[in-house]
Amino acid sequence: MIRRQRGSKLTQNKFSLATSSLLGLSLLGGCTSPSEGVKKAQAFGATATEFRQKTDLLANDIYESCLRKARFYRIYPQSMRPEQAPDQGRLDALTDCETFNRPAAISASNANALIADYVVAIGALADDKQVEFGEQLGAVTNSLNNFAIPIPNQPPITLNPEAINTGVKIANFVFTWAANHYRTGQLSKAMICTDPALQTYSKGLRETYTNGYINGILEQEKSVIRRYFNYYAIVFAKQPNNTAASEALDQSSYNALLPAIQNGLAAQSYLQIIKKTADTNTRIANIFRQSDGSPTNAACQAYLEPPKNQSKAEASSGSSKVFEITQMSPLQKIALAKVIDDYQRDVIPLLQKMKTIGKTH
Repeated sequence: MIRRQRGSKLTQNKFSLATSSLLGLSLLGGCTSPSEGVKKAQAFGATATEFRQKTDLLANDIYESCLRKARFYRIYPQSMRPEQAPDQGRLDALTDCETFNRPAAISASNANALIADYVVAIGALADDKQVEFGEQLGAVTNSLNNFAIPIPNQPPITLNPEAINTGVKIANFVFTWAANHYRTGQLSKAMICTDPALQTYSKGLRETYTNGYINGILEQEKSVIRRYFNYYAIVFAKQPNNTAASEALDQSSYNALLPAIQNGLAAQSYLQIIKKTADTNTRIANIFRQSDGSPTNAACQAYLEPPKNQSKAEASSGSSKVFEITQMSPLQKIALAKVIDDYQRDVIPLLQKMKTIGKTH
């Protein structure tokens, strides 16, 4: 598998708890006992780590799909492409996999992880834990700008400019403000301020995956496989007493198509999780807005832009200033608890559907 070139310092246990702490946000409003909230967070945390792993596998399939497709160039009959040596089509395809698909898979992994990192940051802050991701802002920004899913004979599918710009804002929030040991502000206001950027970025990411991966790379993989097996189906149809061979061909065709089909379904579940996460953030932000109102654009810059007058030494030393916790009414606490429960109810089945990714490679 292609590994993301990032170096998060969060431990496994801290990651699991923090990722699940959209559930733990209920503790901010005191809508449940701490022990009950932590138990709910830990239960969901067991699947949160798997989600992060599956998103990496999904990004990696931008490369793996290219390799699978190349297998069927290698054994095309000479008569189907007389202008080439028998293996030239396969060799050219493999070269393209290394040149275009491998870098795209790495960029896609970073783009995918940004939303998970956002939830990690929110959850860790809600649970009053230190957020540490290492020096990643530059790498993530570079990945967003260079994320391009290659489609043969077509322009690559990229993030749109608005998605890139808002993704950089989310990255600034995660890797600059949230990870700043000397930050000040309110978590409730941070979620209100980051919500428009999160909506735009998540929409752009979903569109890129839909057009570039599901309807692009995977459809082309299936097309090449079908073309190959259709050729032999025609050959076998002209031969007498070929029932066994035809049945074996059908099974081989099914086995060859299965990874692309299953990974496409897993990708659909992943995109639904992204949308559900963004929608949940909006619902939580709206609850906080009832108490805090809407911060000004100038006030939001503190969460979305790099600090202008703070040295790196100051940002990485000293104690964090105390967060102001929004006081919520009983009705708001109940509403927040419902949002969290809805998120858990909807996301866990989608995570189960993602388990097929990578199993048939």
